[in-house]
Amino acid sequence: MSFHFENIQINHITRSFNKKSVISLEEGNLYFINKGIVYLWEISADGNQVLVDIYGEGGVIEIPKSSSALFELRVEDFSEISFLNWESIEKNTNLTINILNRLRKNSLRIQQLNIMQRKRLVEERVINFLMYLCKEFSEKSDNNRIITLPITHEEIACTVLSTRATVTKVLNQLKKENKISYIRRDGKRLIEVNEYLFQDEMADSLIS
Repeated sequence: MSFHFENIQINHITRSFNKKSVISLEEGNLYFINKGIVYLWEISADGNQVLVDIYGEGGVIEIPKSSSALFELRVEDFSEISFLNWESIEKNTNLTINILNRLRKNSLRIQQLNIMQRKRLVEERVINFLMYLCKEFSEKSDNNRIITLPITHEEIACTVLSTRATVTKVLNQLKKENKISYIRRDGKRLIEVNEYLFQDEMADSLIS
């Protein structure tokens, strides 16, 4: 669910961004995804990049305080984003509670990704990330799940803290085992996950 600030007396800026736009984020601001898909990236002082999370419509982003890293949004699809700060909403109790609830959900999602990143084997990390994408951004197709984001091997590697070559090797093996396949839709290559073959891995992830 997106926010409609025009119905509330809140100081804010709402802008539209085309695909591939890059938005530098500032501490103290809140970013509301009213439309589209955006990727949140962390860039460390040494240039390393980590894909922190992916947000769709209704997402709320607050940047953690960090003296050594920068954060930016990269727009995957045409997006509309509202910018505001805590001071502008502190008197609106209902909106504040709504935002805090969404930020709490964000924190739980990022914790889930952090647990995934600590798994010893890259294959485990890749499988867990695919399951995460299936939960957040997919549609059902017979016994399979189609991940509706056209995510690249490089982006997966930056999320699971590995290299593109290693991720490609893992995905090729999963494809060989018929655990995933690729489909084309509107010129985009999407990953289709065989839900039945992933049942054991899903059960393991819930236990670990």
